[in-house]
Amino acid sequence: MRRLRFPRLLRCVWRLISRITYGSGGRSHAWKNTKVVEVVRPQLPAEVWEAILGFLRDDRRAIAACALTCRAFIPMIRDIVFHTLRLSHSLTYSNYLSFVALLRDSPHVALSVRELSITIESEEGQPCLPPILPRLHEVERLTLNFSGGMFDMSEDTRDRLSTYFHSVKKLRLANVRFDGTDLLQLLCACPELKALHMSAVYWRRSSLLPAFTPDLAAIVPSAPVELDELILQTPPAQVVAWLVRGPFALRPRRMDLHWDGSTDGKYVPKLFESAGKSLLDLTLEFPGWFSFREAMNLSHNTNLTWLRFDKVWVDGSQPRFVYIPDPVQLHSHDWIPAALSRLQSPRIQQVHFNIELCNSGELSVLDWELIDTHLVRLARGSDGKLVTSFHVLNSDYKPARYNVTDAIMYRLPRLRAAMGRVGVVYTHWPNVEECWFP
Repeated sequence: MRRLRFPRLLRCVWRLISRITYGSGGRSHAWKNTKVVEVVRPQLPAEVWEAILGFLRDDRRAIAACALTCRAFIPMIRDIVFHTLRLSHSLTYSNYLSFVALLRDSPHVALSVRELSITIESEEGQPCLPPILPRLHEVERLTLNFSGGMFDMSEDTRDRLSTYFHSVKKLRLANVRFDGTDLLQLLCACPELKALHMSAVYWRRSSLLPAFTPDLAAIVPSAPVELDELILQTPPAQVVAWLVRGPFALRPRRMDLHWDGSTDGKYVPKLFESAGKSLLDLTLEFPGWFSFREAMNLSHNTNLTWLRFDKVWVDGSQPRFVYIPDPVQLHSHDWIPAALSRLQSPRIQQVHFNIELCNSGELSVLDWELIDTHLVRLARGSDGKLVTSFHVLNSDYKPARYNVTDAIMYRLPRLRAAMGRVGVVYTHWPNVEECWFP
């Protein structure tokens, strides 16, 4: 390699300086006469920055770097990070205590929490309302999961109950047992309540008492409460009776009813009647071997648009015939054709069946003739806008002995000839078959 001599290196450096000073054309720049142009950075509205930062909601490292970049981003990022919180408190793990400490050091964090979910393990004793709720004034969606424990409300909490749910619009109670009138008083303490979800909520109250007694009728909220959304999973009969006969105005646009057979459906028709014309979206899940046919009165819901039959279990281990003395075939889920027969909504657009086959279950246990008859009437009443779909899941290891898609289509001859669409989606993992007509 040839060594570069010092004079040549000096000439290269001088040539580079000349180009910088005079430019490539060899003309000198008048630096002292050059006007300094002030660069004006574009200013975006705060809503635009919030939308941009919102895309980093799931990337905590990136959004933390943005918080260090600009001080103006800190309030926006705080609202994003603390918008939705899921806290748990148990003997083995608790991020609830960490948030309590953070709230003690930075009280302004409470203004950013909009959705809160708290799970309290029953090993800690009788669960009670978290004491941080009165400090979270802006929570709109609240989930309280007590892991099956018996709820305990102290006298101090009872006196201050109105401060716990300032802005709660959607309340979900799960896995909890109530005693006395604590549940009703808790519901009445939510003046802004619009949606109520109750899953595995039990009420220890004597079964010898009537469902709606004078002591329950005396519990009323301080302001009128109108529910737009109601989701119940096997609720106590007293709770349903209080909802339909109590101070709440039931005008739900969406209602999900899930029964497992442990409670009767005595007050289910009252729920449909209270919903009336406001009900647009309805999901029903009832067991197949208990008669809920009389409870399916949808004649008052004349504006119903979406109807779903969820988790229709077709179990092959259940008896298919009864001998009296000749064999007579049993039809399970008789509440399905009963619900379709009483539906009088000309605005119905979607009827969905979610069927699961287990233990070599046979589709013949459903009364397909009545289902076909009522679906044809609904399809003609909707001027061909009705879409009927069947999602069938085979949970057995072995595939079905017949073509499920063709079997359902074969059982609906009049519906296929009428106006509207009908489709079947059959899933036996990892295979998925789909058929639509027309």
